[in-house]
Amino acid sequence: VPSRLVSLLGLNRDKLRRLHELVQGCDALRDFAPESSTDGWVDEREGRTAQMLVDDLNGASPRRVSKEEFVAQLVPVLIMAALQGPKTLGRTIASSHFGGIRTGRLASAEEEAYPLCPPPGFAFPYGSRAKLQLVVLETLRVNLPVYETVGKLAAPLSVADYAGHGPQTFPKGCPVLLSYPSTSASSEVYGDSALTFDPTAHAGGLQERLNGFNGVGTAGRRLCPGRDLSLEMLVSMLEVFGRVQRRQAAASAV
Repeated sequence: VPSRLVSLLGLNRDKLRRLHELVQGCDALRDFAPESSTDGWVDEREGRTAQMLVDDLNGASPRRVSKEEFVAQLVPVLIMAALQGPKTLGRTIASSHFGGIRTGRLASAEEEAYPLCPPPGFAFPYGSRAKLQLVVLETLRVNLPVYETVGKLAAPLSVADYAGHGPQTFPKGCPVLLSYPSTSASSEVYGDSALTFDPTAHAGGLQERLNGFNGVGTAGRRLCPGRDLSLEMLVSMLEVFGRVQRRQAAASAV
């Protein structure tokens, strides 16, 4: 990973080592076992054989990398993904902070009418990274950059009325689609103010029950490994806004 990028993201050797350890021990790579040979190997999607790969590589035989090598290659990709992943959420927060960022004649009526979140005039809690993180999570809850995720039932599930067709039981392993808007507006989790932007009132739900980053709170077998880094970046972005705002206020007061 380029040292300048590492410095920009506030990473250090300990954090990089920890990231390697997390990836190394994640469930997705638990059964990683590279093949020692590509003899007879065929890519089922394209019908490509090992010999065709050799031809593509100018005679160099393809080699299946070890788990350690794979992780070493994957970690920089995860860091790049962490840079790209939060850009929609960052734009949403910036739009509110600066009174709305429009895209000129290319803006659709829907984009022009979309409510700003956090709401105009919101007092950002500068001075507390923990509170700023709640602002980021509440923005994610109310103004979703992603609307659903998929999964499979871990156990059979029965519902009293499925799409108006009466009782229905779904077996373990049944594919399901989880609606983020539905869970994010749950009064059971966020109370009567579920449709209101209020990071302080919703702090418990945001930290423990928020559906996002392919997980619930900070749990989930498919939880995005870039979650913490994304949140750190967005909180740092808000702190920069705060410093600029204070400098501008001081300059105008002179």
